Amino acid sequence: MENIDFNPRLHFEGPSNEETGFESPLAIPEIALYIFSFLDPKSLAKVQLTCRYWKMLGSDDILWRPLFFDIFPKSFREYPNSPSYYKSFKNMLFICQGLENKEFEPRVKTIECGSTIKVIQKSRDVFYTGSEEGTLKIWDPEGSLLNTISAHGRTITSLCPLPNGIASGSNDFTVRLWKKDEDESQNAFSLKCHKVIQHKNLVTSIKSQGETVFSIGWGGAVVETDNSESKEYPCEEKDSLRTLVYHENKIITGSWSGTLQVIDRRTEEIQTVKAHQSLISGIQVYDNFIITCSWDRTLLVWDLETLERRYIFWDLEKSDIRSKLSFKSKAKVLLLRGHQIICGLESGDIFLYDFNEKKKYVLKGHKQTITALQSYENGLISSSFDGTFRIWNLDTKLEINKIELDSPILYFEIGYGNIIASCKDKGLKIIEFNKRKRKDADELKPKRPHKKPRLKANDVNETFKRD
Repeated sequence: MENIDFNPRLHFEGPSNEETGFESPLAIPEIALYIFSFLDPKSLAKVQLTCRYWKMLGSDDILWRPLFFDIFPKSFREYPNSPSYYKSFKNMLFICQGLENKEFEPRVKTIECGSTIKVIQKSRDVFYTGSEEGTLKIWDPEGSLLNTISAHGRTITSLCPLPNGIASGSNDFTVRLWKKDEDESQNAFSLKCHKVIQHKNLVTSIKSQGETVFSIGWGGAVVETDNSESKEYPCEEKDSLRTLVYHENKIITGSWSGTLQVIDRRTEEIQTVKAHQSLISGIQVYDNFIITCSWDRTLLVWDLETLERRYIFWDLEKSDIRSKLSFKSKAKVLLLRGHQIICGLESGDIFLYDFNEKKKYVLKGHKQTITALQSYENGLISSSFDGTFRIWNLDTKLEINKIELDSPILYFEIGYGNIIASCKDKGLKIIEFNKRKRKDADELKPKRPHKKPRLKANDVNETFKRD
């Protein structure tokens, strides 16, 4: 018990024996939290129905944080510094239940933005959008506009969160670091640009690790920036970089020409290999392997240290191990979920390879290009240019639900109990799972039983007269 590291704010006095009516070790917060930590989410929720004291303990983040990260994959989580993991768990669970219930019809809220939203980024209690005209906007979870900032002169191509703000990359050759403007008293969501990183060409992607921001662009530039200084890594090939991943002090990039590059920050060693014949559209790191997909309709696996091809795909039909998977159309989106590799294709199909089962599957349903993929506990959400979200059960590999919108979907994020999607009609769609449509809500209201009207005295007299 003494080795357990509890949050200091939990060291408070529990209820007295007079209040509880009995002497119990559960009256001591540390002991109660230790016992509650062995419960599953359903049991922990039932514990909160016992009394106010247990409700306060049972909703503490020290219990819900490990449950939240165990159940929801990284691609489906809220911002890591979320104020409450308990609330985030309830929001995510509510979305999952709504996604898999065909009778539940979520409420879709449309917001006209005036310009196409190119990128969406979640934060602690707000979300940011970057537009085609270079505007950075801040929204609350309900879709109310909190602030508008003229951030760049051209299209914002990428956003990434920072501990006290956000970073934005643009086609105007710059990356800007934003933090809360403490001098501005009128708007609590005002941001101030405290650093500008100049690129030699268009910025295509940015990633963050704490206060450090990594950015790539056309011309092969890889720039590392923190609050004090910027550093550019000299790349051997002046190729236009498209995809960026940061993993354990290694910067991994993919180019338009199919070149895979790994930069070791500690030794500044740069390794390069001609991985594909066309643009590398997705990069994921699995164990000690790098998985890449490309517009050349292939998916390959590389050793993280040596960049040599690895043979990990088992072909049951030919009883052979392969290092490559081939598709019938371009690979657009790549997602790694535990032991499963999921790839969205231009044809609308979703390719899935399961390492445990050593099998490959094709999920069919979308009619046009897959634009984004997000996974949750045992399911997958996919969006497409055909204007639909489709929900898949990854255990049975079957479609379980579909949500239709009136415009092609460019990208989406999940958080705060909602799905936030950017569409081609220059609108922002907020799909609310904590609210039903008004018409459905009215239908669900219990109707009062019809009561016969009481007879008045005059009505009784008139009845006797007629008789």
